[in-house]
Order: sequence, then C-alpha cells, then structure tokens
Amino acid sequence: MSETLDKRKLREYYESIVEARLSWIRKDRPSYIRHMEAATRARRFIDKGDRRLVVLDVGAGFGETLAYLKDLNCYRIACDISSRALEVAKRSADDVVVCDAEALPIRNESIDIILCIEVLEHLVNPLNSLKEIRRVLRLKGKFILTTPSADSKCYNHDKEHIHHFNRETLTRLIGESGLGVMSISSIKIRHRVWLIPLPSYEESILVEGKNS
Repeated sequence: MSETLDKRKLREYYESIVEARLSWIRKDRPSYIRHMEAATRARRFIDKGDRRLVVLDVGAGFGETLAYLKDLNCYRIACDISSRALEVAKRSADDVVVCDAEALPIRNESIDIILCIEVLEHLVNPLNSLKEIRRVLRLKGKFILTTPSADSKCYNHDKEHIHHFNRETLTRLIGESGLGVMSISSIKIRHRVWLIPLPSYEESILVEGKNS
C-alpha cells in the first residue's frame, strides 16, 4: 500500500477488499472497542445539543460508529472513498457521500460533530483532511479522531498505513490545520486468546477537539 500514493489506486484497493473486511470486522474485538469508545464520547456532545445536531463520519467504512448513535436525535452522514462500503453504512446513516477525505463535498461550517476513526494513517495527505474537517465544522463544533499509536510496543506496521503518528506528531499536525485539541488520551485493547488476556495490547490515540 505505501509503495504508491496514487489516489485512484487507493480507491480501487479499498473497493476490492470490502467483502473480506466485512467478514472479519464483525468479530474484530479491537475495532469494536475503538468504535464504541468514539461513539460514547460523541454521545456526550450530542446529549448537550438543544437542536438536532449534524454528525459527519469521515472514512466511515461500514458505519460502525454511527450505528451506536442511531437512538439519538442527530442527523448522521457517512462519507467514505468506497461506495461498496457505504452500501452497508446506509443501515446506520441518514445520508452517505462517496468522496475523498481530503476533499469533502460539504458546505462550510455545516457540521456540528465530526468523527474520524482510524483514518488519518491511511491518507495520502492527512493535513489536507484535517483542514477540510476544520472548513466544514461549525465554529465551536467538536471532532473526535483516533489513530494507532506508533509509540506502542505492539504497534502494527500495517501495509495499509501510509503515515505513523504518536501523540507529539499528531498534536502538531492538528495544530497546523487550525483545529484545537481539548483532550488527548489512549485506548488500550489487550489481546486475547479466546477469553484469556495476553500481556500485549493494541493502542490508539484518541483526540477530542474543536474548531476554535
């Protein structure tokens, strides 16, 4: 994957692996925990809204995070580079948009909450995507993003990862985009064999931020 930065080839690649990814993501415990944690954080922002908030999931995939927000009074939009993945995401979203995360076809300052879960590491230019998030996010709007921590002892050098972040590099990149960091924490997911926990774990960086 990292051998080429051609966006057309990236789109073709992610379209080609939809069926294989759908088969394992339903039983992938780390993925489930990351999406649940992001949704839990988002619910706090939505519950405080006095109106129906608009939530955009950038790189939504199958809409796993949005699925945990269906019971709330919010308008859920899923965007992804893969049209085939969005066919599944329609079950959890009010609207779907096929697009590049670095060029969102959404009007300025129209979104209240943006989710970006395990996406930045896959992008050709993640700074462009963060600038797009800032553009479409309302003033004082909130965003939640996660990305694998390259500082973790068990960091997985996935061939799909074009970029590798730790807290310092991620915070700096967010600052360059003009967005603000409210809090930064970790999601640590211990590996298991059946129900037996192992000493190794996956770690993602979770950022809660806002458009200042």
